[in-house]
Amino acid sequence: ADLRATMEPEEQKALDAAEEKWRAYRDASVDLMVKMYEGGTAAGIFAATTKLNLTNERVTFLKTYFPQDY
Repeated sequence: ADLRATMEPEEQKALDAAEEKWRAYRDASVDLMVKMYEGGTAAGIFAATTKLNLTNERVTFLKTYFPQDY
């Protein structure tokens, strides 16, 4: 189900803002991993793993607080 479809317009705006900020956090975290392992053969792996793990954490968060929508 679409989480946004169950929300009032103001709630949708708040979700959009939260998601935008969360993506910025995720991207900054990935950038950190790239910088930490820059030049190393594992840099790409650490970056991809960080992105995957943070995304999985976000999905778990959304499912926990909005279980009826999944």
